[in-house]
Amino acid sequence: MSVKRGRSSEVERIMVLMEEIAILKTKLQPHDTGHIHTAINVLEERVEELQHELEIKLRGLQSG
Repeated sequence: MSVKRGRSSEVERIMVLMEEIAILKTKLQPHDTGHIHTAINVLEERVEELQHELEIKLRGLQSG
């Protein structure tokens, strides 16, 4: 299911995810934090997806 959102909403979501990534990085320890590494990786991949989607939409606005 696709939900329509505005660009500002997408940018806000990216910013929130990046803030959460930064918080998680402060919780990393030399051991027993593999689950945090996994969470960081998943969130970073999601940020990249959202950035890519936003770039596509912005290119569409520039050409249209």
